[in-house]
Amino acid sequence: MAIIQQLDARLDSHWCPFLSAFHVPDVQAHVRKTGASVVFVVESPHTCEVRSGKRADCRYPLAGRSGKEITSKFVDKGLLCSHHAGRSLGELLQEGNLDWLRVVNVCELPLQADAYHQLFAKGELDTGSESASLPSLQGWGKLMVTFRKIRKYGKTTSCKWPDNDLERAIMEDFRERLRRAVSDSPLVVALGEVAAAACRKAANKERERTSNDPNNGSGLSPGDENWKWMCPGVTAPHPSRGRWSSEEGSAKVKEMLCRVVEHRDQSVKS
Repeated sequence: MAIIQQLDARLDSHWCPFLSAFHVPDVQAHVRKTGASVVFVVESPHTCEVRSGKRADCRYPLAGRSGKEITSKFVDKGLLCSHHAGRSLGELLQEGNLDWLRVVNVCELPLQADAYHQLFAKGELDTGSESASLPSLQGWGKLMVTFRKIRKYGKTTSCKWPDNDLERAIMEDFRERLRRAVSDSPLVVALGEVAAAACRKAANKERERTSNDPNNGSGLSPGDENWKWMCPGVTAPHPSRGRWSSEEGSAKVKEMLCRVVEHRDQSVKS
């Protein structure tokens, strides 16, 4: 809930109840007791992820078709058993399977406006209060501009990001969650352009932090290069909209899966 509180403090009225209705956290701490050796970074949740639980603490990432596509590839590669076929990767992770893997969203709130519109239209919101209406149109506009800019950043390096308080809050929250998700020597897999761009930005920020503050409490000294793990070790398209079925996409997915298997096997031996 950290990102919701940070955004609420930067908007013009009380946004916590509204944003909580769309919040999809990373797999909960009681499920993931240790850091993961492989981390999949994806952009943000969509309607299937928001619908995966009535409360935020019951929701999980990659709950829809994209999660099922990844599961299918994992079954083919022997990373999952055949009886897992047809289920989403997020659901399997939430149940405690694949303790070597973690999924981290760049933002734990949907970055696509149509996710909010679809859920509004079907009356699926439950904020735990009497009203699920927007706290303010001004704040809503500010949020949507911020979300669009973050998604645009993944497609062009000419877009400066982050350059306002909302963007900085989202970026800092992502960097902290990414740091908590991993074990030593992790493999970071960025699925999609936004995820890859956010990982590179997080790595640059971590480099600045460890270089400029020798007493940062991280155990790193100036000049250490432990920040480099945040850079994507491998990138692949996001599995939505059939991207993994295209000729270019399938080649990148094949390479990614080989790296995942190799890294998983190394972590099990060590």
